[in-house]
Amino acid sequence: MSVDRHGAKLGADGVQVVLGFRLVAFAGTDAIGSVLERYREVVFRLAYHIVLDAESAHDVTQDVMVRAVRSFDKLSVHPNPDHWIRCVTVRAARNFLRKAKHTRRWRADANVETLTPQSGDPVDDLAMREVLATLPVDLRTVLALAVGEQLSYAEIASATGVPVGTVASRLNAAKSAFRERWEAREA
Repeated sequence: MSVDRHGAKLGADGVQVVLGFRLVAFAGTDAIGSVLERYREVVFRLAYHIVLDAESAHDVTQDVMVRAVRSFDKLSVHPNPDHWIRCVTVRAARNFLRKAKHTRRWRADANVETLTPQSGDPVDDLAMREVLATLPVDLRTVLALAVGEQLSYAEIASATGVPVGTVASRLNAAKSAFRERWEAREA
C-alpha cells in the first residue's frame, strides 16, 4: 500500500483508503447516500442537544455517519434503523464529552446564529442552552431523547442502555433541575 503526498494510505488502484474502507466503493452507492442524507439532520439535532455546541455536534455527526457507512450491511437489514442510529449517536456524543472533559474546557455554544430556534427568540434559546449546559450529561441525554426526539421511556432505555425505571427517575430529575435553574436565572 502506498501513501499520497498528504500521508493518506492509497490502495493498489490509487484510491484513498479511509478508516479501513475505500471511498470509491461507496461513492456510487445510492442506497448509502440516501441513508446518510435521511439521518444526518436527526443525528446532528440529537448530538447538538447533548453536547450543546454546533462544532462538536458536527464532529459527532461525522463520527456517526462513518459508523453508519462501516455498518451499512447491518444497518440496511436492521429491524429498526432509527433506533440503531439514535443509540450510536447517544454513545458517540457521550464519548465525545468524556474525551473533551480531559482535553479542553467545554462550554455551551454561545453563537446565536448556530442555534435552531425553538421559541422564535434567539436570546431565550441561548438562555435555555446555557441552563441545559449546567445539567449532567446523563440528565441532558434523557431530556434530549424525551423532549427533543419524543421517544418513549422504553426507547430511551434502549438507546441509553439503562433500565426504564432509571430513565423515569433521570427524566424527573432533569425536569426538576432544569426548572430550578431556569427560575433561579430569572430571579
